[in-house]
Amino acid sequence: MFKNLLCWSLVLFVSSTALAKTIAKVGSQSISEAEFKKSYSKALENGASINRLPSKEEHLQDMIKFKLGLIEAEKSNLKSNPLVKKALQLELYKGLLEINLADAVNKIKVSEKDMKSYYSKNPFMRSSHIFIRLPKSANAAQVAEAKKRADRIYTNVSKQKTPWSVQVRKFTDDGETKTTSGDLGYHGSNTLYPAYYNTLKSMSVNSISKPVKGLFGFHIIKKTGQLSYERSDKNAIKLAVFNKKRYQILDKYFDILSSKYKVSINKDLL
Repeated sequence: MFKNLLCWSLVLFVSSTALAKTIAKVGSQSISEAEFKKSYSKALENGASINRLPSKEEHLQDMIKFKLGLIEAEKSNLKSNPLVKKALQLELYKGLLEINLADAVNKIKVSEKDMKSYYSKNPFMRSSHIFIRLPKSANAAQVAEAKKRADRIYTNVSKQKTPWSVQVRKFTDDGETKTTSGDLGYHGSNTLYPAYYNTLKSMSVNSISKPVKGLFGFHIIKKTGQLSYERSDKNAIKLAVFNKKRYQILDKYFDILSSKYKVSINKDLL
């Protein structure tokens, strides 16, 4: 029995010695053979997706550079640098979500029923607009003046029989769509400002809206199309449903955190 125990001890000693083999030393730190193999294997997986497979020598040099960089960063006390602190906080936040929510997110399923239900409330619609731009950091007087101009343009557009394309060229501040009748193409709810999208959803095709305030100015919107579910981009819908479910998981998690830590908001400063 003692002999068997001795044999096992030797096996364990040999195994631990093998695991402790050092492939490179960088200052006072070392890179073990096991650490290198694990890292290199991961690099090969990533490289295969971009058709770039690093050699062992190249990868080892990358690992050495990484170690050298960390040593120098520690020596320079970069942890106290505001930019580094911000980056570390971001990584901590990402790590928290990864550790606590990755399993739940990975289990998300998106069914055809989910997609149809979502699309019935969030269709892809096409529109064009006449844009009345606001100055940067516009004050109340400038906003009011832009609104008056937008109202005058809307009255002119809605009463006259002049073609929409002519009205766009005459009035819009959007240089990119000035010569294309103000066309913005098809968009879903996740790519348009909410006030714009909600107004568009309430309109019938070829109707024109009263001025709608957006982030950078006022929009006079003409609805020019709406896709049926059958003609829509299913991949985009699936992604939108997936993201909606993912945000529900996030919201639930942060509701729990909000109950643990007091949160107060001064809405007057928004």
